[in-house]
Amino acid sequence: MYIAIGCRAVRKLGALRRSTCTPEQLQENFARADLDGEGSLTLNQFRVLTSSSGLDLNRRESEAAFMQIDRSQTGRLTYESIQMWWTMDASEHDTFVPAAILLE
Repeated sequence: MYIAIGCRAVRKLGALRRSTCTPEQLQENFARADLDGEGSLTLNQFRVLTSSSGLDLNRRESEAAFMQIDRSQTGRLTYESIQMWWTMDASEHDTFVPAAILLE
């Protein structure tokens, strides 16, 4: 199944992300979600991060966001990559969209 992420949705999601928590709160939530202490998050840990940061994503939305951020396809997200995605504004959205993401 493919999920296409449109420009309008990305702008709305970006505004929502920026309004839910401060950069300091994001860093604290990242540290709490990093249960294995690797300094990066798996998909399940990313779900914990987004939920604890006030971003209510369903399973498919969190998978799509994770895959969008994980450009190197390592299966793990660093704080820096999440922070860049979390704080990007509408003018920067074109580096992330349009995206078609395969979900199994």
